[in-house]
Amino acid sequence: MKVCKSALLLVMLLISGFGWARNSDADFAIRIFEQTNSERISRGLAELALDKDLQRLAADYSRRMCAEGFFDHRDPDGLLVQDRLQQEYPGLIHCGVGENLFMSDRSSNSNNPDYIVRRWLASPEHRKNLLDAEFTHMGVGIYRNGSKLYVTQILASPILRLTSRLPRKLVANESYRLDCEYLSPRSREDFNCSLATPDPNARIKVDLFSYYTGLIPLKCVWRKDGTLTLILDFRAGSGEYKLQAGWGEYYYSDLFTFKVL
Repeated sequence: MKVCKSALLLVMLLISGFGWARNSDADFAIRIFEQTNSERISRGLAELALDKDLQRLAADYSRRMCAEGFFDHRDPDGLLVQDRLQQEYPGLIHCGVGENLFMSDRSSNSNNPDYIVRRWLASPEHRKNLLDAEFTHMGVGIYRNGSKLYVTQILASPILRLTSRLPRKLVANESYRLDCEYLSPRSREDFNCSLATPDPNARIKVDLFSYYTGLIPLKCVWRKDGTLTLILDFRAGSGEYKLQAGWGEYYYSDLFTFKVL
């Protein structure tokens, strides 16, 4: 069984001397999104889908950088993009995330968001994020104030988005239904989920003759629209259960934590 943990490479790019005209921020962001996909497709990579949570997170970060007077991947609270994503959108279950930033403090009559993408491509670390074959979704956030322009691009590999709420208190030896939106472009045919038990040595019986050690396989109930319901099973007592998800024998661990009383 193969366990994969995603590595995150975060970098910063500060560029002066770029100008823009007063087109809408939404159009500006879409052009960056389209140009990013154009560059990926030209290199034989899959295009990225636009994600609403990543879009909102990126827009908020561009606004914060301007309002609070900083330009860095680490915010004044010490949080990086993966921390902010976990804090603001804990229901977006992902297996990797990266971030590119751009700031300009000059304006002119030119208006070319493609320039930003070209500058990212010229930077080895930004290029690595932008052309990462593992990323499947993206969000772009634009914020302008006077002559200043801030751009945040967040790229990620989301697997599920939780669409239902669980009770505030989860009780051991009970089962719960959790509705999810399936976001991965990979086929759902061999997709599976499981829970790592609080005690890694716990024996979980699955039938008359076999058991798992430290792992509870979860039932996935699929609907015609591609959404699914996970039947959460906390039969191994109280403690922290870790969600794992993947395809076949290839899975990602520690995607979400359930605290059970």
